[in-house]
This record gives sequence, structure tokens and C-alpha cells, in this order.
Amino acid sequence: CFIGGGPGCGFGEVAYIALSGDPLSPPAGSAPDGLLFPHGLVVHRIGEACDPGFTADFTWELPTSMPEDTLLWKYGPTPDDRSPHWYSLPAVVSGNIVSFSITDGALGDNDLAENGTIVDPGGPAFVPAEAPTPIPSLHWLALALLSLMLGLLGAQRRWR
Repeated sequence: CFIGGGPGCGFGEVAYIALSGDPLSPPAGSAPDGLLFPHGLVVHRIGEACDPGFTADFTWELPTSMPEDTLLWKYGPTPDDRSPHWYSLPAVVSGNIVSFSITDGALGDNDLAENGTIVDPGGPAFVPAEAPTPIPSLHWLALALLSLMLGLLGAQRRWR
């Protein structure tokens, strides 16, 4: 949900999409390496009778809690780079609640125009904890041979 935009301002479209494979998804393989998007992406267009230049304050409630290091990642142009790319948008992620703001025509609005419409694809993502690194060990035959050698050294010492 969101607040802002003036009386009568509302959603034009909302879609929940996969990170790739959907016609609205960013190009396959373009997501930053190592990020996990457990809830996919949300694509919405706000612009039903909204004031040009308005700020929308969003609150998303996710089905599960997110780790503390979760960021809101978006795909599209930014005021400083007009080519579509991934970037992180300032947001507050607390448990399963994500809160953020987007101003019409500014960072986070894919059309970058103060036209009373915000087009916003993005989703919460984090770097998953690394799996524990296995400690290399010797093959069981090498361990058996080392045990045998240690046993022989101990026996030799005892005989002396």
C-alpha cells in the first residue's frame, strides 16, 4: 500500500513477478551476483489522478521476515544513469515490513518524469549466509596408514 499523491491518487497496476522469466522481469542474469530475492519483484504503476511531483510512502508486508542486511533493489534508470541498471533504494526493512518513499520523477520512478505517475519495479534482496566451508581431510586409507605408522613408532619406542 502507499499514501500520498493527492485525493483520488491510486494504483494503476500491481504485479508480483519472478526475478526472471516474466515479460516484465529485468533481463535474465542481470541481477547483482550473490543476491537472493526470496519474494521476487513487485511491479506497480501509480498514476490514477495523482499530483505531478508527488511523493508516495510505501509499506509492503512480506510473507516472511527478512534478514537485517536486506536492501530494496530496483531495476531501471536513475537520474545520474539513464540506462536501466540495478541499484539499491533507501528503505527500512524490519522483519517482514519494508517501508520506502519514491518521488514522482526522481530516484525510484522508472519514467523519471514529474507526470503524476510512478513506475516502480523492485524487491527486497539480501546476500545469503555462506555455507560453512568444509575442512579438508585425508582419505580413509591415508588415515589408516598414518595410524599404522604412529602405532609402529609407539611400539618401537616401547621395545627400546
